[in-house]
Formats: sequence, structure tokens, C-alpha cells
Amino acid sequence: MIIHILGKPGAGKTTLGKRLSKLPNTFVFDTDDIDDPNSLKLLSKYHFKTQKNIDAYFSELAKLDQKDMMKIIEKNKDKNIIITGFLFGGMDVKVDKGYYIKIDDDLHYKQFNLRTLESIKEHYNDIKKLLNMKIPRKKIERYTTIKMKIRGPFMVPNFVWKGFVGEPEKEAKEKGYKYESSDRIYKDIKKLLTKKQKGGENEKIGITNENSMIEQINTKSELRPIREKLIELTEVCEPHDDLSPELNNGESFWILKYSENNEIIGYIKTIDLEQFKHSNHNFETKGGIRDRKGIQIIGLCNGTTQYKGVAKPLLNSVEKYARKNGYDYILLHAAEERPHLWDPETGLYSKAGFRIVGDLPAGNSYNLNMKIMRKDL
Repeated sequence: MIIHILGKPGAGKTTLGKRLSKLPNTFVFDTDDIDDPNSLKLLSKYHFKTQKNIDAYFSELAKLDQKDMMKIIEKNKDKNIIITGFLFGGMDVKVDKGYYIKIDDDLHYKQFNLRTLESIKEHYNDIKKLLNMKIPRKKIERYTTIKMKIRGPFMVPNFVWKGFVGEPEKEAKEKGYKYESSDRIYKDIKKLLTKKQKGGENEKIGITNENSMIEQINTKSELRPIREKLIELTEVCEPHDDLSPELNNGESFWILKYSENNEIIGYIKTIDLEQFKHSNHNFETKGGIRDRKGIQIIGLCNGTTQYKGVAKPLLNSVEKYARKNGYDYILLHAAEERPHLWDPETGLYSKAGFRIVGDLPAGNSYNLNMKIMRKDL
């Protein structure tokens, strides 16, 4: 499968590509890594004094780019290939799925100019020499773009900036690409590439006591070695919970490892509700019971595609811990849009013994309508 990710300079294509390169059986390359060295190599052959000479330069460059790109694709034909960046003239490839990075305009403006500022700072003396040389302006532009990575205008008025970024959503639609944020693109591609097929259905690994192990992590120092894995899991798990892998007083992570490769495949983050009893935090409105000791699940990852069923053993482990340590109830919340979790008859949490005790309207940290669920012990 060949996937193409497009986006304006400074939108985060390279950063996204680095994240995606960690996916199994996946090769990621940026078109700039092909076009930049080829462009630089050819510059000395052309004087750029006439349009005919400039056209000849770009014609030869297109042939080189296409040849080098096809070499990379052929070499990695047994892998999922992700191409980031603009497909320069001559780069002709059949794309199976395309994405265009959506980014807030103000954020994009700041990111782009900060990156450009760093390039100017790094190459200040070279830029100064280049501007004093007797060479055509168009050749100077190529040098600054390719060698110094100055990809566009710096700190320009809004109307110039608007002309530079154009209409990305319209461009994406014309190309038939999905126009999404970097995070959503990552999740979509990861879900697409990690999906394992067996007999036409997703391959699922049953989680048992024999093939898995649950650990409780109580301090930040213990959490640090697995921090990146927890961040990764928050981006692919279902249901999705945008958790910070940091621990405050009274909080802990419960991680579930698949013993075959010691891989972390799911987690719960919990918090002791005792700390809220004498504070301004109105935990009663969130389903807590005053004067009774409770523990709240503030995030539950049910594992990646092939590890469905992770939530149940994690819930069981938290319950055992709660009973052993004298807790009276466990509290959790489920987004209204996820009836597969809270439905009284079929929901995952309902089957685990939780019942709906109230509603939490949008305006919470997730800005979602939530079902408040509790299990009395």
C-alpha cells in the first residue's frame, strides 16, 4: 500500500512521518530528501539567465526525481510505503490513499516563521554572501530553498500569507484526499496498517491469565520508561481517552502486558477520590458518594485492534485492588456517543457490573456529554 501525506510547508509533515515510521512493516520517505539533493546537484550545470535554461533544469530534475523515487518504492515494495511532501514534477506514482494535513492558521503561521527564522539564523552569513553574488535572482531562490531550507516568505502581511497557503481544504477535495489534523491522520493510518486480517475478519488475541500480566505503576519515575508507549496507546485505543501519562497524588496506572513479547497492550488510569472530600471539587455531581471511600477510573484503553478484550481483565484487577484496600465503590464515565460502553443491556461497563447513576453535561475536560457509572462493592 502506498499512502501520500500532503501539507503546506511548516504544517508538520516531517514530524508526522517520523511518528508513522515506527509502525511495523512501514517505510516512510520525504520527497524533499529526493528533490533537494538532486536540485542542488544540477544547479551548477545551469546559469538560470533564460527561461529556456530554467525549463531545461527542471526537465532534467523531474527525470532524476522520478528515477530515484521509483528505486525507493521498488526496494521497499514488500512494505507499506508512506510518502510525505509535495510530489514534484516528474514524481508520478499511483497512491492508494491520500491525506492533507489540516492545521490552525495561526499555529501554522507561527510554526512556519519559527522554522524559517532558525534557518535564517543558521545560514545568515551564507545568505549574505549569496545576495552579494552576481547571479540571477531565480538561482538565489533555488539555493535558499534547497540548501538553506527557507521554503517561503518570512513574517509577511496577512494577504501575502493567505496567498502563500492558498486553500488547502479545496486542494484536498480536488485530489480526493482526506483533510484532517495530524493526530487524526496518524490514528487513521495506524488503524489501517495495524489491522490484521484472518479469514476476512480482524485477528483477535484472547487475553488470559496465562498470556498476560497486569502491573500497577505508582510513581513518575516508574512510568518514564513506558511513557511513549502510553502516549501511543491513547492515540489508537477504542474507546479513545486523551490522557496525559503523568501521575499526581492518589493516581496510578494499571498496565496490561502481553507475555509473548512483553508488549503493553492496554491500561487504566485511576484516582483515589478521598483527596476531593475536603476540597472545592464537587465530586458528588460526578457520581461520588460522600463519606464513602471511592476510586475513579479516569481513562480506560481497550487495546489496539488485535487485542480486543483488554478492558475486562483491567477492570477486574482494579476491582480486586479496591476490595482489598477497603474502597466502597468504583466510579467511571462513558461518553454518550459510546453506547457500546454504557448501554444497560449490552454495554461493556454494564456487563462488568457498573450502572448509570447520572449524567455529566458537556463542558467537562472532554467537552462531551457523559454517562456517570458506578459499581458499589
